[in-house]
Amino acid sequence: MNVSVVIPVRDGRRYLGEAIASIHAQTVEPLEILVIDDGSTDGSAELAAAAGATVIRRAPEGPGAARNAGAQAARGEALAFLDADDLAAPDRLELQLRALTDPGTAVVAGRMVQFLTPERADELRGRFDCPDEPSHSFTAGTLLIRRETFLAGGGLNASLSGGEMIDWVQRVRGTGSAVAMIDAIVLRRRIHGDNLSLQREALHAGYLATARAAIERRRAEAAE
Repeated sequence: MNVSVVIPVRDGRRYLGEAIASIHAQTVEPLEILVIDDGSTDGSAELAAAAGATVIRRAPEGPGAARNAGAQAARGEALAFLDADDLAAPDRLELQLRALTDPGTAVVAGRMVQFLTPERADELRGRFDCPDEPSHSFTAGTLLIRRETFLAGGGLNASLSGGEMIDWVQRVRGTGSAVAMIDAIVLRRRIHGDNLSLQREALHAGYLATARAAIERRRAEAAE
């Protein structure tokens, strides 16, 4: 099974090169790296192209819409998402592909660790919670997904301002698709201060909308 790696970016040049390098360093080579440029003005697209990625430029619509566009354009049988400021563990694709070979499994989730970006570590230390222990998380960068399942599930709800991947996983689970979890670190999430939402109210509203949608689906299923 081959993998398309999709990296959405908007003005993320500062860390994008390291994100792409972490994919080039994989123990299993992906079929392609797609960088979905979501209206950047800082040269992110040019950097990505120089780093060997295929760049798709779009008007800015947000990361959910960018990931959906990447999934539509991808040629791989499986999708791996990565944020432009994060790092994939070197054996991420190898370990998750091994679990995805089970024909009954549609999604494989792994563990995530967080780290303070070195150039701002002193400034950020104490301001942000950065646990040393790895955790399971249904964030985009911890999942490997069968492309046909992602598209059949309608992709991400790009109207949500937060929790769109959790919403998608809940919807897919509701169809009976299996979500496997492996006990391995697949993602190193960079904490640099600006990636944590400063729009807390918008983010909170997004998660509330996700929770409400899940509750409404369960009620509808129970009524049937």
